Amino acid sequence: EPAPEPAPEPEVAPAPEPEVAPAPEPAKTSQASTHSELGAKVSEAMMSIMDGMGSITDVKSAEAFVKTMEGASTTLKEVLAAAEALDPPTDEEKEAMKAIKEGFEGKGQAIGQKMFQMMAENPDAEAIGAVLMESLNNPQMKEMSDKLDAIYGLEDEAEELEIGE
Repeated sequence: EPAPEPAPEPEVAPAPEPEVAPAPEPAKTSQASTHSELGAKVSEAMMSIMDGMGSITDVKSAEAFVKTMEGASTTLKEVLAAAEALDPPTDEEKEAMKAIKEGFEGKGQAIGQKMFQMMAENPDAEAIGAVLMESLNNPQMKEMSDKLDAIYGLEDEAEELEIGE
């Protein structure tokens, strides 16, 4: 019984890799995104918010945090557009997003307590608060968050249910 012939090896020395410009960022409305990729982006955006919030000690760091919030807001806007363009998430994808949300909510509570403590002891608390208020009470951010919650079936976890608005 003849053994199958091995495929002939091409006798080409591997050419050195040409210098290639980095691949362009995928288009904002890229359909290639999956719900799990979007979950990773949400997690990254929220963690940057948490880290930024946790690093506030004065007006300057509060102003830096506002820029972090703006970046996170842009990311969430992109995620929302991509999530709306995808097929509805499966139950597994919803569970994964729920786990992500619970993770950053726990971290957020701890950071909120740390911030409360810092503000209680900081002579610049009023100025810091003034810088943060607009950023933290951003209605667009809340609206995007609410829409993402709706897509991933997370809205029923909200403690405050406004009925008949």
